[in-house]
Amino acid sequence: MPEQELDKVLDAVGTRLRGITGIHDVDVFQPQSVGAGALPRIVLRYLDSPWLISTGGRHKIQHTIQVEVIVAPLSDVRRARRKASQFVRDVKAALFTDGTGLDLIPSPNQTTVGPEGSQAIRNVKYSDNIYIASIIIFRANELTGETL
Repeated sequence: MPEQELDKVLDAVGTRLRGITGIHDVDVFQPQSVGAGALPRIVLRYLDSPWLISTGGRHKIQHTIQVEVIVAPLSDVRRARRKASQFVRDVKAALFTDGTGLDLIPSPNQTTVGPEGSQAIRNVKYSDNIYIASIIIFRANELTGETL
């Protein structure tokens, strides 16, 4: 997939997430470092090569995307875990209840907690520190056209 098309998919997802109260920034591509002054922030990671799916006479391209809600440095673990849990609900509401743009669906895997997508609270390492983050994985479907 050309990088400019990937930009469009991630920008569409980022636009949905920018309105969440309390989030300072949304990084469409993973930064090298996070910086404690900009927390909490969201980092989007493109996890997979796009899949082509043909259903109902139409082609869809399916993208697997991970949302990291980076809450606080690991040194502040109690407060960070509590805040990370709160942001899971807000992120899911922004992703799965807005009917505009991309068709977003939950992505089941071993960390699935409910029907709203895979989620976990984990430690994530960046070059400047280790952080506590809520991880939510989902799939974005992009309609490409009619099947021949």
